[in-house]
Amino acid sequence: MGGRLEPMGSPQAPKAECGPRWIPWAIFAMGFVLRAGHVWALRDTALVRFPTIDPAAYLARAQEILGGQLLPRDVFFQDPLYPYLLALAQLVTGGAKLGPYFVHALVGAWVGVAAYVIGRRYWGWRAGAVAGAIAAGYAPFLYLDGLLEKSAFTLAAFSSALACFPAPGAVSWRRLLASGFLIGVGALLRGNFLLLAPVLAGLAATQAHGIRLLHRAGIFIAFGAAAFAPIAPFTFHNYRVSGELILTTAQAGTAFYLGNNPQNTSGGIHHVPFNRQVPEHEADDWKREAERRSGRPLSRREVSQFWGSAAWEHIGRNPGLGWWLPLLARKAELVLHTTEVPDNATIYYAEKHSAVVRWNPLRFGVVAALGLVGAASWLLRPRRHALLWIAFGVYGTSMLLFPVSDRFRAPLALGVILGCGAAVDLLWRALRERRMTRMVLVILGSGAATWIANHSLLLQPQDTNVTARNAQLKTAHDEATAWLNAKEFEKAEAVLREAMADEWLSKKARLNLDLATALWFGNRDRAEAKRLATRSVKAFVDSGESVPDGYRLCGEIFESEGAAEQAHYWRARAEAVDSPSWLDLQQRAEAAAAAGDMPRSSGLLDELVLMDRSRPVGPVPQQAYEMLARQQLERGDRRRASETVALLRSRGGTVPSDLEALLR
Repeated sequence: MGGRLEPMGSPQAPKAECGPRWIPWAIFAMGFVLRAGHVWALRDTALVRFPTIDPAAYLARAQEILGGQLLPRDVFFQDPLYPYLLALAQLVTGGAKLGPYFVHALVGAWVGVAAYVIGRRYWGWRAGAVAGAIAAGYAPFLYLDGLLEKSAFTLAAFSSALACFPAPGAVSWRRLLASGFLIGVGALLRGNFLLLAPVLAGLAATQAHGIRLLHRAGIFIAFGAAAFAPIAPFTFHNYRVSGELILTTAQAGTAFYLGNNPQNTSGGIHHVPFNRQVPEHEADDWKREAERRSGRPLSRREVSQFWGSAAWEHIGRNPGLGWWLPLLARKAELVLHTTEVPDNATIYYAEKHSAVVRWNPLRFGVVAALGLVGAASWLLRPRRHALLWIAFGVYGTSMLLFPVSDRFRAPLALGVILGCGAAVDLLWRALRERRMTRMVLVILGSGAATWIANHSLLLQPQDTNVTARNAQLKTAHDEATAWLNAKEFEKAEAVLREAMADEWLSKKARLNLDLATALWFGNRDRAEAKRLATRSVKAFVDSGESVPDGYRLCGEIFESEGAAEQAHYWRARAEAVDSPSWLDLQQRAEAAAAAGDMPRSSGLLDELVLMDRSRPVGPVPQQAYEMLARQQLERGDRRRASETVALLRSRGGTVPSDLEALLR
């Protein structure tokens, strides 16, 4: 079974035209030069100099790996492979700040070559050159390759797996095993690639003609084994530390819940209020809330199952047109739209600092004009194009199960780029054969695809979080936060002043609080800082959202003014949010009250009640509400005490008669 198995009489794919040998080299060079130019443009930006959120977590984990801690102490929660690749990139480049970014540029440039190889196989070298050139210069790929995150390697693994996949009618065992292995690598970078492995194994087995059933089973098993080979060490680690079978990560259920929960109305990334959505806290936050709701300790696997079941229960209560189908329709609209839905970075940040992205016309809305038509044409010859429509169809369908984002869509965008190659082939053959009807159909289809990809979003609610404005808000906040963390307060203020010249952005509590922080700690205008901080924190609290950085800032402000009790109160609220366990806040508040520390007790209780109000779960013990209301009355704040009691009633609690009498 070594080498190449080619049964007699099996239909072979037409031999691909090789084309000029310089084309793949030109595509690679073009891709690398554009990416290197983009990286160089970002070299002094805040998010490169001071990485935050996911990039910061990846860098920290890479440093642990380089320091000898090869495996985490718990099961993997994030897709596990990228920190190892980042550690290797740092090692190879000698720890240079931009070293990993240039490694990304090399890996991203390879994607264009792989697209060329795929296009050449199916439609000839001209169509392959078109697909490869577009992949080399596609603006969202450049943007993603300029981030310390896994998209560059994900695309490289996926495109290479497709390029290696055996041609219809024959099985090259080397190609089969290489393709399976690369799909396994992809699954360690993007979890839903696990869905592709059995599907592509089945395709490899069924597309080989003229062989016995036993040989087909061998092909299926070989592909599956090759896919599992890179996954196995991570599965073994998960089993060793937990005693449970977890293939790659323990986040499938939580990701499904994020994309299908009552508060997600857009289909994009939506942060639930009980989870801080930063790598160092998110796994524990999901676990803590699941245990609070279930009333028992849960393992990591049980946490994932809990949240998956919670999402399905909500779908079951709101099937059809009531909620889920409209949500799926919104996701589908985003998947096929030019909007780059942000996750924890935005393409607008890249546009702001890099002319390579800012002036780049190759966006989804442009590429989709031909790409969607070409992709649809695969179904005209379904057996020949089975790999493409099955692989991208399965991946695209999986996107509807989870939150839509720019990095999540990147592998599907590769399919649209390959569709451009198919469309060019259609037009070339129609022109050469003088088939005007076919040319007209392609042109009409292109017009329809242009509208689909570029129309004003029709299905999104008015307060959607996926608009360009919200992406600009996130861009300004992320950049300012990076400068604030680096104590570069003047630069943070400059970023915020520039963004808040826009009237809509100037009214956002998040940016006002960031500006207050820059003004206060930069010793610029402390009176203005206090005004902005108190107004912003009130806006957050009124909307039911905790804001620990705002609480800490208020604590600093009031302490500087000698208002020790108010400072203590706000710091207690920050303590409550940052607490490793929210389940014992009432007991800690009671202990503080018994010790005479009423500001701390009130702060803990206020935050506990706020957190209970902001999430759709059962109420905390009503004693917390009673205790808070009594403390508010002791301070003479009858209005807030009445609000607390009203909130208790809305939670189904009963108000003691003596507390009722005090409120009359």
